[in-house]
Amino acid sequence: MSLSVGSVTMAIGGLHTAVGLGAFSDVWWNLAKAGIINSVGGSHDCSVDNLLNHATLWYTYSGLLMGTTGLAIYHLEQETDEELPLSISISLVAAALSFVIFIPDSGGWLFLFPAYLAYKKRRRKEKKA
Repeated sequence: MSLSVGSVTMAIGGLHTAVGLGAFSDVWWNLAKAGIINSVGGSHDCSVDNLLNHATLWYTYSGLLMGTTGLAIYHLEQETDEELPLSISISLVAAALSFVIFIPDSGGWLFLFPAYLAYKKRRRKEKKA
């Protein structure tokens, strides 16, 4: 059984979301105590607490978006016998590079694995044709 690009991308998104919820649980708790609605603070407030609120929100939500992207890729893989479009591999590589250029010790490197899987599956189908 081979790994699907979508399931690997969903796993990366799930990991990112779990880290966001776990590592920043104190921030999430403070947002909950503040009543959730409008608890993050305005973008004009550059205090450390407000910046941490924004970073926590975006870190966690980017994991949710990665998971959603992985789910879409997974369904695309299940619905068609065609190879994934090359644009998916390119997009995953671009995401990896955009992360690791700014934060080399980030998990952005993980996106290279599903990009490689998509490319490898595409090459395998081209060889069969």
